[in-house]
Amino acid sequence: IRQALDYVSVYVAPALATSLPQRPCLIPQTPLLRALLDDFCQRGVTAMADAWDQHQAQLLLHRLVQAGSVDDYLPDSDDRLLRPVLRAVRAQPGDNTTLAAWAAQVHSTERTLARRFQQQLGMSFAAWRNRVRLLQALAWLKAGRTVADIAAELGYATPSAFIAMFARHTGMTPERYRRQLLAGRA
Repeated sequence: IRQALDYVSVYVAPALATSLPQRPCLIPQTPLLRALLDDFCQRGVTAMADAWDQHQAQLLLHRLVQAGSVDDYLPDSDDRLLRPVLRAVRAQPGDNTTLAAWAAQVHSTERTLARRFQQQLGMSFAAWRNRVRLLQALAWLKAGRTVADIAAELGYATPSAFIAMFARHTGMTPERYRRQLLAGRA
């Protein structure tokens, strides 16, 4: 992980964890999962003290299983052709350099670079760059930057194009995300 983030560790007894993924992965955060975790965090729950906490923990586990998982939200590679492209996009997520231009910079062809993205990262260059942009947007929203400022900084022609990308990936608008984030701090 190459950027700041907030996280919560949840320790689950082995007998209860049998239905959870058996290897490290990401689990999409639904509003209910966030609310359940936020409640435990706000109350400082470190162990299930009563029947209500146990019921809430059971619901949390059920919803974690139901949410599914992804192996890695932003995969990485040490491939000699991909490494300079990945590093540059992370440093400047708003850079709209095309894959063809990147290929020329790393002395390759667009087709070869596209194939390497699929083989090494399991996605296209455009999908990977969108993920970088989304992660940067999340950090900037948390820092209080405006949607218009974020959209411009990330290379979107209009704030509405940025909002559409954000909603497609998160299921909510940037402002709704910010409101939920602020509500969690209250």
